[in-house]
Amino acid sequence: MQRLVDEGKAVQLLSGGYPNRYTAKASDVLPIIENGPPARNDPAVIGDDHVMPANRARDVILHHGKIAACPPDKVLTIEVWDLS
Repeated sequence: MQRLVDEGKAVQLLSGGYPNRYTAKASDVLPIIENGPPARNDPAVIGDDHVMPANRARDVILHHGKIAACPPDKVLTIEVWDLS
């Protein structure tokens, strides 16, 4: 999302805690996620009672029919959460 904000294609409405909230046009957001979440480059995390492998992605369900039917000029609200 930060890249879209930097390019003037998204606006951050809420920050400083969770969730972070943005708005952006569907034509700028949906191509990024239509084939799954973007690639990650995260390190493994080892806590007292858990281990998260490197580049771990949570289960993502995409509704391809809804993505395809969304008008490109539709303004979407995007909430970003830290799910670690």
